[in-house]
Amino acid sequence: MWIVLDAGRLSRTAFELRRDRAVATGESEQEAAEKLRLSVTQLDQATTAAVMLAQVIGGSGDKFALLSYGRRVQQQLLPGNGPVHLRMMINLLSQVRSEAAEANHLQAASRLKNLQRRRGLVIWITEIARARGGPRW
Repeated sequence: MWIVLDAGRLSRTAFELRRDRAVATGESEQEAAEKLRLSVTQLDQATTAAVMLAQVIGGSGDKFALLSYGRRVQQQLLPGNGPVHLRMMINLLSQVRSEAAEANHLQAASRLKNLQRRRGLVIWITEIARARGGPRW
């Protein structure tokens, strides 16, 4: 199974997560609120999903591979399995950076076509933006 990760401009989109927690002794409500805020990007969420998918895929005995890209391919990991392969994938994912430009999906698909030797499932993690004049979902 191939996990393909889009690190183009939309992966920079950030949102804020909040946790519930009581105010600790000696800290103001504002200080407590700041500690509970966490800014997360789409890329953060996508890399977490990729690792979780790889764990499930590897746990079932199947092989998994990675291709991350923006304007160009950033990282690739050929199919494999096991804890060492998962560690290599995590190391490569830690080096993926979101880009300010739109991702080159066609180049990524072309590279994937050249790398993929056997039939398999491709899981493409991307953000689809609505364009003006485009179809309504």
